[in-house]
Amino acid sequence: FQTTYTSIKLKDEILIDGDFLRLAGYYLAEGSISKNEVLIYFNKKEIDYIEDVKNLVKKIFTLETSIKEYGNIVRITIRSKLVRDLFLYLFGKNAPLKRIPHFMLFLPLYKQAELIKGIYRGDGCITPKHFEIVLTSETLVYGLRDVLLRFGIISGIMKAKKEVLNRVPGDIGGR
Repeated sequence: FQTTYTSIKLKDEILIDGDFLRLAGYYLAEGSISKNEVLIYFNKKEIDYIEDVKNLVKKIFTLETSIKEYGNIVRITIRSKLVRDLFLYLFGKNAPLKRIPHFMLFLPLYKQAELIKGIYRGDGCITPKHFEIVLTSETLVYGLRDVLLRFGIISGIMKAKKEVLNRVPGDIGGR
């Protein structure tokens, strides 16, 4: 491991607490990985979630984030290869391959509640009949189902083709 004058030392230990799990939920719902960074995207109206991610990254990793706005989208960038490698190892790289790590399926409920909160804030919505979370990864869907079952919540899983979901343009770049 080589350090440079611009290197930022991270903590030797990271707590798997509610804060980390909420950040993990945001990543699972809205995150991606680039060469040396973790990227998390929100609609620019989701100011509370953007601030939450910034504060969580500062608290957990003692790192500052950078924020860039593209139309209605805000991108939060965590510039750290170590954090990038951690998220890649634990959660997967892109939407179809994301997962909840096995050990997180057995954490105390109060911690798992924060994971659900992060995922819901990123990919959830309320309809007149229920609340739903729209995910791409089958592995993530079944992991979330298992976590919800621990809370006594029986979830339904519906598979839809992208052509059906994309019939009505969304408000984030037409998606």
